[in-house]
Amino acid sequence: MDVVVDDVARAAARAQSVLVGTPGYVEREERGERSASFTLRIPEASLDAVLDSLATLGSVANRTESAEDVTEQSIDLDARLQSLIATRDRLRKLHDSATTVAEVITVEHELARVQGEVDSLEGRLKYLRSSAALATVQLSIRRKIILGPLGVVAQAIGKLVAKLFVIR
Repeated sequence: MDVVVDDVARAAARAQSVLVGTPGYVEREERGERSASFTLRIPEASLDAVLDSLATLGSVANRTESAEDVTEQSIDLDARLQSLIATRDRLRKLHDSATTVAEVITVEHELARVQGEVDSLEGRLKYLRSSAALATVQLSIRRKIILGPLGVVAQAIGKLVAKLFVIR
């Protein structure tokens, strides 16, 4: 959502106060004199109310909504994780029955590799599940541009030139 306002600092403060009544939070924030941008994480149940509240900050220049279904990714990762866990368990049994130092070293090396993959997949699944629970809102707040006398003249000339070349 892109919002044009008169006072960026006040609008940014109001944007953060919108989240006070929800379990949402500000993930990233950048503020400048003429603009501010936020990445907000909001529960899906509160999304429409928060977006409507953010729209009251000023004039909405752009509002785009999209969704991504992560169900297939989650199912795929879950299946890969179960397979790796089974492999890890088999490697642990092999480790217990290893008789030579070379066998122990080989099994431990493979066990460490598989455990690393298990940890990685568990982290990815945790991230997918948390991102599915919370919507991500990219909010951009920018100050309204007020043209000076020469800006008004230049804009009028630009509109006149456009009418000379474009009929519709």
